[in-house]
Amino acid sequence: MNEAQRQFAMGFAGVRLWYARGPLPGAAPSPEFDFPAPDVPASVEAAAEPSAAPHGSGGDKSHRGLRRIQGLLAETRREPARALAPPEPEIPVAPVTAAAPAETPREPEPESQAGPDAVTRASLAGEVVAFHWRFWVGRNWVLVSNRSESASRGLEDNLAASILRALEDGLEFSEEVRWPVFTNPAVPGNDAAGAADVLAAVADSLAGRNVVALGLVPDGAERASVLQALTGHLGTAAVSFPRTLAALASDPVAKRDLWGALKAAAKK
Repeated sequence: MNEAQRQFAMGFAGVRLWYARGPLPGAAPSPEFDFPAPDVPASVEAAAEPSAAPHGSGGDKSHRGLRRIQGLLAETRREPARALAPPEPEIPVAPVTAAAPAETPREPEPESQAGPDAVTRASLAGEVVAFHWRFWVGRNWVLVSNRSESASRGLEDNLAASILRALEDGLEFSEEVRWPVFTNPAVPGNDAAGAADVLAAVADSLAGRNVVALGLVPDGAERASVLQALTGHLGTAAVSFPRTLAALASDPVAKRDLWGALKAAAKK
């Protein structure tokens, strides 16, 4: 075993070798740090005999490490070179392909046509609209009125409750929709198409009730055609009246006309 193998074996066994920087008095000269590569691989017969472990520092760990190193060296030296036989050429096998099933002719699907709501929403995209509508919801009826900022909310609430009582109904709750939500018209969803989506959701929550529309499209209003299209998302109104709820308080003739239209709708 040369110096390189000896250092490797001792280090693996946990023995740390120490070399003096200079010659010590009375000490034997240390071997040179020469790690030559072996020219001829060692034979099995030249395998080194297991040497006795030094006392004191290694212990059981040193014995186990030396035995492991010796076993590895002996195993690698015992394994003879095997002559590899040339591999037999594989016989190519043609892949078996299953016949593709005959495709059955598919019937042409009818072209889907956009419904009126989709067409209306597409026409409202990008349109600017402004409105403020209030809803008074009863068990069977719902009043929807355009609200003027100068009108009293208490007056509107009293008139709505009176109309619902006349229809043998009662006020359950009220809500309102003010559009646009943002002052900047360029905000996505702030156009008339976004308002149509909101009104459609409100109409779904009020399904099964008769709708009374009051002044939703005032005379001379800007974007009257857009407002008229938005009212369609509330469903078909049982009564559509041109005056708002607040305007009825000071117009007895309009109030009488509305009451006649409500009685006719209630009989249906």
